Amino acid sequence: MLATLERYFCLNNLFLVYNFILKNLKVRYRGSWLGIFWTVLIPAFTSLVYFAIFKYILKVNIENYLVFIMSGLIPWTFLSQTLASGLECLVSNHTLLNKVPIPPQSLVLSESYTYLINLLFSLPVLLVVIIIGKIDLSFYMLQYLYFTFLLFILANSLSIILSFLYVYFRDVKFLMSIVLQFWFYLTPIMYAKNMIPAAYFNFFYCNPIGILFISLHDSILEPKWIPAEYYLATTVWTAFFLILSIFVLNKYEDGVVESL
Repeated sequence: MLATLERYFCLNNLFLVYNFILKNLKVRYRGSWLGIFWTVLIPAFTSLVYFAIFKYILKVNIENYLVFIMSGLIPWTFLSQTLASGLECLVSNHTLLNKVPIPPQSLVLSESYTYLINLLFSLPVLLVVIIIGKIDLSFYMLQYLYFTFLLFILANSLSIILSFLYVYFRDVKFLMSIVLQFWFYLTPIMYAKNMIPAAYFNFFYCNPIGILFISLHDSILEPKWIPAEYYLATTVWTAFFLILSIFVLNKYEDGVVESL
């Protein structure tokens, strides 16, 4: 099991992953004056737009709504960007994979780490908004980091599955763009759990990230421990996709290069 995880997370190829991450960052912000600071500005301005629409036009009544939006929108941005980029990374690097014997999961992992760095750069902005909103800082907020870690594992696992599927089925890219749009509104990112009718709440346990995003919000806005069933649901979903992605990797890794 340890050997499988070591290969899965490329622990023997960390230098390779590190260089892929540097390449991603350099290419992504080449010629940009603000560079990596765009990772902070984009979710910040997007949050302000959503805040204005939902707070003043749709009249959503949620206390500290800007903090609420940012605590959900920052991790959602990470998830959606990771999936969109990770999905194409094997196909877009087919020349490299055909020339150099590198583990294909290292490309996917480097994309996940790249967007994780972007997420981490955005967290200080969330902290500033929390302070401006006069929300008391508490030990319970550290739970946010745990659920962010689960989201990283989940995003990387889905990226591996999707990247391998995309090698064989190019329609996956278009299907995923549609799924992400529905997934955004089916996940409590812009609305609170108390806005969900009690009769439908259990359906969010069927959403792999439904309870996870509720937990992200609660860890910032509710100074208490997240319910044990939330921990269990998010951990089980994460473990499920991690195991599924390991299965996909073991089954198709050897033949994926020939199929590119």
